Amino acid sequence: IIVTIHSVYDQDKDLSLKKSVEYLGELVKDIDNSKIVISMENLNDSHKLDRLEKEYITNMILNDENIYFTYDIGHELADYGNLTNLNEYLINEIKNIHLHTHNGKGRDHQPIYENDRYWNEIMKGLIFLINNNYTGNIVYEYDLYDCKGDTKEEKIKDYLSSINLVSQKYV
Repeated sequence: IIVTIHSVYDQDKDLSLKKSVEYLGELVKDIDNSKIVISMENLNDSHKLDRLEKEYITNMILNDENIYFTYDIGHELADYGNLTNLNEYLINEIKNIHLHTHNGKGRDHQPIYENDRYWNEIMKGLIFLINNNYTGNIVYEYDLYDCKGDTKEEKIKDYLSSINLVSQKYV
């Protein structure tokens, strides 16, 4: 079982980092690491919250053999726009990828369409990861209500259509 967790966020990044390290220490000692994998997700600043991005959580991941990395491509795009700016050691710690885009106005977890303004960057990022031997899970993390359609059924079909489009382009 892979459990993806967010870091703790507080008044500032230093306090968030301190509390996240404490939280992870407690979490890791209380679980069976042969059955449960803890994977920490890179976050982006969202809704006026100062959250911990990849650079803040890298040391936690690389210094603890029981903590892995969930690489959220949409969060990385929102803050930096460079999906291939990954520490070579961190690449080896990726347990899953969260895939989505954003609208550039703070709206995260948007479905990916071929006319998406980040399409090329997303494809380059996926190819980069595949070329670096990533073979794990890819989680399409879309907000269903932002998918096209008037009914839930139409939105689900659009969700699946986007997954199909992206997977056909990078496989």
